Parts: sequence; structure tokens; C-alpha cells
Amino acid sequence: MSFWPNSETTLCLSLSARPGNFGVRFHNYLFRKHGLNYLYLSRATQNISSAILALKEFNVRGCAISMPFKESAMEFMDSLDGSAESVGALNTIINEQGQLKGYNTDLWAIEQLIERSRLDKKSSVLVLGSGGIARAVLAAFQNRDFTNGAIMARNLDKAEFLAKKFGFKAKPWDTDFSRQDLIINATSIGFQQKNTELAPEFLTLCNHTSQVWDMVANPSPTALIQRAQNQGLLAIGGDVVAKFQGQKQFELYTNLTPSQSDIEEAFEFAFQSVTFTDVMAKKP
Repeated sequence: MSFWPNSETTLCLSLSARPGNFGVRFHNYLFRKHGLNYLYLSRATQNISSAILALKEFNVRGCAISMPFKESAMEFMDSLDGSAESVGALNTIINEQGQLKGYNTDLWAIEQLIERSRLDKKSSVLVLGSGGIARAVLAAFQNRDFTNGAIMARNLDKAEFLAKKFGFKAKPWDTDFSRQDLIINATSIGFQQKNTELAPEFLTLCNHTSQVWDMVANPSPTALIQRAQNQGLLAIGGDVVAKFQGQKQFELYTNLTPSQSDIEEAFEFAFQSVTFTDVMAKKP
């Protein structure tokens, strides 16, 4: 049976400069699975201030915020959750009776990953990147009392700023990697790229660690994760983080907790080549 939006439908959005359809598929699948009169849409904007003001005007329940607005969106919030405050960026907005509150579900997801990985807090950690997801990674490790870490980014000034903020060291961008217990790719390198499109020197970081995390979720697995697995390393891809953070967003939007099987089904559905009509008509 198809779902038909109506005047009572609760609206959720995703706002970014270059929107995708993963969230549309993921959340609408879960909305239909739980029989909710909710609809999730993805929209592009170049004016984040006007777009956020419209959330109140149209009573939008929740909104995912993606590149490049995770930091700039903070100034338009009525309040911030501790997750957004500690990261210095948000990726989720919840509208409670006209009051907008900013959250960072990436932080929650990475903290879950750290807990389940049972990493020794003395482990050396190298984070590549200085964007919104890198901030969440650094904040998560800081919150879990890791101190032996470094950040490497193309923009050294930004790396030094983040290193100071989160208690890590800053390193200039280089492919001469030193030995680390864990290396985390928090850049967009590898996003929607085939194995042959990645610079070979980037993949050599697998030679300098025993564990690799890649925050890139698409493709899954990434070339970096495939290389790590082929070398017998412990490798965790961005798909795991995407599942955790998507679950948290759904909980914030609906005040419901989906089962793990629901999350797995929604994630698998989200990566299928389906149309918007397929999503709306899908009856899990």
C-alpha cells in the first residue's frame, strides 16, 4: 500500500549544498516500517540562515545538516545540545514547539564505535582531515580520555586550531606516515570513488598501522577499507558510523527506538538504486 503525504504529515528535511538521497531512503523506510505519518526530503540551499528560519515557519520536526553548513548553522539555534557544543558543529536540528536545538549525532556514533572497539586509551591515534566529521572524531576521543593523538590536514592552520581545541598534536599533510595504533580517514578522499581512482600513496597508510577506520560510507567498502582488509588489518568503514548516527537521528525525530534489524534493513534499502516513488510505496 502506497503512502500519501497529507496536511497532518510530519516533515523532516536534509539541507546541504549538494544533497544526496541516502537519508531520504533510510528514514522514509523506517517511517513506513513503523507506520508513521512522517516524510523526509532532501533539499539544496546556498542560504542556510533563510533555510533554517523556514524550519519554524513550516513546523519542520527535524533537519539533518550537511556540508558545508555544520558550523555556520550553530548561530541560528535557540539552544545547543552538549554534543554540538563539544564538537563545535552540528548535523541535526530538532524543532520543539518553535525552538530549534542543535545536536551532533556523528559524535554519538563515534563514541559508540570507540566503546565497542575497546581501544586502549593509551593507543596512538592519527586523524586525517579537519572538517565536520573530523571534529566529531576528535571530540569523541577527547571525551573518552584519549591523549596520544594527532591530526593531519591539508590546512595546517586549521589542524593546529583543532589540535589545540581537542588536546591533540597537529601535523602537516604528508604521505610519510609514522607508525600509529589507529589511523582514521575523516576526509572525503574515497567518496564515491573506485579503487583505481585513489592515489596509491594514500593507500600506503595501511603499512603504518594495525587498525584503520574510514568515515566515508559510500562506496562500502571503500578502497582504503579493502586495502586494510587485504593486509589483515582490523578495518571499520563509514557504513558502521552511518548506521549509528542514522539511528540516533531517527530517535530524535520520532522519540522511538528502532531495532537493530530495522536499522540494517533500512541501511541496505538506502544503498539500493531506487526511485523516490519506490521509497514511498515500499511496505517492509
